[in-house]
Amino acid sequence: MATISQVRAWNPAGFATAAKALEQKNRYFMRAVESAHRSVDSALDHWKGEASAAASARALADSIAATHLTSGVFAEADALSEAASALGPARAAVIEIADGAIAEGMAVADDGRVSAPRYGSGNTALDILGQAAFDEQARKFEARLIPALHTAGSLDEDAAAALSKAAGDLTDLAQHPGARPTMSAEVAAILDGNAFPPDGARELNEFWESLSPSDKDALAAFDPGIGNRDGMPAADRDHFNRINLGNLQSSTSTELSDLDGEHPDWAQGRNIPSDAGGVDEADQQARRDYERWEQQRVDLRQRLDGYGVLADQIDPALAQEGDSEKYLLGVDGKGRAIVALNNPDTATNVATFVPGTGSHLGTIGGDIDRSQAMLDSGQKALERAGISGSTSVTTWYGYDAPQTIPQAGLDGYADGGAGSLGRFQDGLRASHDGVPSHNTVIGHSYGSTVIGAAASDGRSIDADDLFFVGSPGVGMDRVEGLSLEGISPEHVGGHVYATAAANDPVPMIGDVFGGLSHGANPANDLPLIGFGATVIESAPGTGIDAGLLGELPNPAAHSEYWEINNPALAGMGHVIAGLGAP
Repeated sequence: MATISQVRAWNPAGFATAAKALEQKNRYFMRAVESAHRSVDSALDHWKGEASAAASARALADSIAATHLTSGVFAEADALSEAASALGPARAAVIEIADGAIAEGMAVADDGRVSAPRYGSGNTALDILGQAAFDEQARKFEARLIPALHTAGSLDEDAAAALSKAAGDLTDLAQHPGARPTMSAEVAAILDGNAFPPDGARELNEFWESLSPSDKDALAAFDPGIGNRDGMPAADRDHFNRINLGNLQSSTSTELSDLDGEHPDWAQGRNIPSDAGGVDEADQQARRDYERWEQQRVDLRQRLDGYGVLADQIDPALAQEGDSEKYLLGVDGKGRAIVALNNPDTATNVATFVPGTGSHLGTIGGDIDRSQAMLDSGQKALERAGISGSTSVTTWYGYDAPQTIPQAGLDGYADGGAGSLGRFQDGLRASHDGVPSHNTVIGHSYGSTVIGAAASDGRSIDADDLFFVGSPGVGMDRVEGLSLEGISPEHVGGHVYATAAANDPVPMIGDVFGGLSHGANPANDLPLIGFGATVIESAPGTGIDAGLLGELPNPAAHSEYWEINNPALAGMGHVIAGLGAP
């Protein structure tokens, strides 16, 4: 059991600061290693022979050793973050109880025993009754304080063990960077094809936390997309996904070069088969082959450009003043990605933003800006309420979004993303350190339809609140059709929020077509026929001036919810902060 003086001396905030500094320095180190590796590769392009082969082997060995070291440092940073998240609330609980007892005139021993002051009125009967009341109050304080000290002591021991293990692993790596890493039996079985990593987010988290840095690196070498697994700590996801992003850029570039090599004349705009009428079957087939080749080329170029945009977005060297730290929580070969602002594992309030139609990696910068606006709004809401806390907002490009208006009328894109979104929310819960965070999922446009699919038809989403912005419908006509983990259907309406600008034509789809499209407009709060969500005010948005007819709906209003003075943005921040409607 910890003592009160020990707990008062704790500095959990120092652990959090140290963890953040370690992560930042580690990223700088990673970039330096990558730069050195590129320089070596460039030099070896013009150097052949036995000496060149030896240099190449040495460079590869150094790169692998550096990867092991960065994994070890991230494990140390993660242990520090977990210690801060666990010990901070435990310290606050002990101090609150102890100081409360002292404020009532009680004597508090360092081991948590609480003694009542003497009650002395001069009246024997009154003194007996008064002393009994004082003693009972002291017993109540003690009954809370001693268990709190036991909990604090247990958490302290767990944190010390985790930090000791991480430090020991890192020391071994630093002292023997070139040594052949040992591998656990569990990881060896996976690499041999005789086992698989756990599927469930909580199970994966427990498994991952038990691994050494070498085990983690071995799994990442076996599966470069390992960082996409839900339940893995955010720092590790970011580490391995940044490496994988570089691999995806390289492999996509190679694929594009190979495709151009199949038809170098087409790639240079020469000898392109005609699409004019009156050609024979051979010419028609040649044209079909060209169009198929060209579409592959367009897709590869778009994906490669998207990876470039993503790389720039997460590059610390390109960050602007006021930008939050970015974590790459997902990236894959299909052009999907997930970027968190601040670490969701340590934040008090965690939000996930699901964009809608037209979203692809080339547009992710604009949606990250919207996530930053929501994060800032959430922090301002906490400050106005006089509440301490931190906020993380994730831009979730984890599904194939419809790219055209006709595609946005289909349910298939939402159904296809529903499972992935639900698993991502499970992963946020599993990897979070300390006291559970307040989690919100926010969907804009078709993104709200994805959330609806993730929280209906037998699915349930693990979130405290949902927020629909400019929604065309969420797949149902009443809020009771949505399912949130741990919340009964009759209370769901108090955890679902919606906003719609008067000049935004998209929410009107649900008002006009209802069941013929994606269901009712969730921002409809008319008596009897309303959806049942809590409606948040929005600015009307930019309309089209139609003279005597007044203002008409304008698609521009659909993108204006994040403007700085829009009450909708303030409402999003209020909900993200766990404060409900403004």
